[in-house]
Amino acid sequence: MGHETMECYRHVFPLKCRDDVCRLFASELEKSEPNLLLLSLVVGAIEAGYCSSTTTHACKKFKVACNWDRVDDDPFPLEMSLVEIQYNRFLAELHNFVLPSRPLQNHEGYTMRSTIKMIADFVWKPLSNSFYKDKPHIQSIYSFMTLRLLDCFGLALTVVAACQQLGLYDVHLALSEDHAWIVFDQNGRETAEIAWIGKGNDKKRGQPIEKDAPDYNWLYLNGHPVICTRHMEAAAIATSMNPGINSKTDSEHHGQLQQALLWLFFDKQHIDRYPMAQGTLGDLEEIDATLGRPSAEVVFRLGIEASCLYYSNAHVYPHTFLGGYLFRQGRFKEAMQCWMDAAFVVSSYRYNKEDSEVYKEFYEIVHDFLPHIVKSPSGKELRTDTEFYAMILTFFDRICVWEMESQTPVVHSDWAKSILSVLTKFPSTVRQKAPDTQINVICIKSHGTASNVLPPWISLAAQKAIDCACHMSRVLCANHGHVCARRAALPELQYAKQQFEIRSKKLLGVSDMLTVAEKLNVAALQLQLTALSQTTDITVARSRKRRQNCL
Repeated sequence: MGHETMECYRHVFPLKCRDDVCRLFASELEKSEPNLLLLSLVVGAIEAGYCSSTTTHACKKFKVACNWDRVDDDPFPLEMSLVEIQYNRFLAELHNFVLPSRPLQNHEGYTMRSTIKMIADFVWKPLSNSFYKDKPHIQSIYSFMTLRLLDCFGLALTVVAACQQLGLYDVHLALSEDHAWIVFDQNGRETAEIAWIGKGNDKKRGQPIEKDAPDYNWLYLNGHPVICTRHMEAAAIATSMNPGINSKTDSEHHGQLQQALLWLFFDKQHIDRYPMAQGTLGDLEEIDATLGRPSAEVVFRLGIEASCLYYSNAHVYPHTFLGGYLFRQGRFKEAMQCWMDAAFVVSSYRYNKEDSEVYKEFYEIVHDFLPHIVKSPSGKELRTDTEFYAMILTFFDRICVWEMESQTPVVHSDWAKSILSVLTKFPSTVRQKAPDTQINVICIKSHGTASNVLPPWISLAAQKAIDCACHMSRVLCANHGHVCARRAALPELQYAKQQFEIRSKKLLGVSDMLTVAEKLNVAALQLQLTALSQTTDITVARSRKRRQNCL
């Protein structure tokens, strides 16, 4: 029972540079049970050095708690003593909390739910009374030990690491795009909430997520989360690293360490089923490309492939990762395709107040990116492109589908104002051709055979048209044989043609105004789009006060 003591790692320390950290991770990945406690403490200590600004009270407090006495904010060399103190303290607190006489596993040798609840209580009990969902640098066990602060991911990770130290090897991390929980028992068939906060929510701790995860819920990805292996959990530690010093400045050195670690996991195929890790790596490659490595675009597209292959295209962020990259490259129509793909994905969910993070993604697209595109000189040609207009309209329509039957509205007056300011840039000759336009919808083709992993919105006609040209060109990685060899086993990402169609009740009511009228009546359209906060099978009017109070 238990894991290695720190004595087993004495030969590794001190960690003198980034390469030493990578060697530590590489050596742990050779084991069937990489030590999550050690890896999280190491990464957290390094982040404390690189990303703590000496000018803020909070960061001064952090450095005091970490016994950080250096003036240059360089974490190297990282001495063993700094990590060992927190490592041994964590184990001592854990073993003091867990009663030796209490059984932790059932008669089949799997962890019991009561054990998960007990260990979750062990993590929650010493936490600060203040909970910061989006506070940076509180995702590691180092933050837990020094500041008694953890975010949602940190809470779940700490519970998994504690279970690992107790020899409960069936407990693993489950990750959606904005939430984390626990799976355990045989083949991870049982689930448990860890991170719910607020008055009365402590009762959810240790309970199955199925009790609180309604159908069509983005927070739980409709049953398609990333279920981590132990090596993927180590990759999650690297993915969660935050190079930000403040809202405007990142630590270049910490970003380079994260990038090197993610390539290590990439080469060992531990992030092949982890779209968020691939997206993070793509972002880092865009900032500072690694010589001899696949481009950022290739990595982003691999994330989309992973989402389609392993998670029924239930993840939104792989599409927005690539869309943001293409937008920054000035490839606006390709970016719009990605954003439309993301809207297709999100339309399979029902919006609620817990979806704030993905809401921000679409808000930025509608309020910043699209207005920039249609106003830019390079957008002049796109303003005469009927397909581009149909893509924007489809994108907005699927956002409205996301809102349908929701108790919380998405399209407020500012949304309507922004999207209409974009649509008015297209002449009537373009808008009137939209109903006869075909758009591309994403689907899967595997070695010439149509896969059954198809998004629910793809029509039968689109499925029959699945033999269209492959959107994912292997030319993108022609110079990277090792990547191409690995991708050969993956189904190719395909786009099938589908007739333009409005699905949301909100836009169906104004479709003629958007596609037939000679001139857009902006005032009437804005009134129509904002008069209803959302629509269901029976259209229900909501008051302005209700709309304003929901978000």
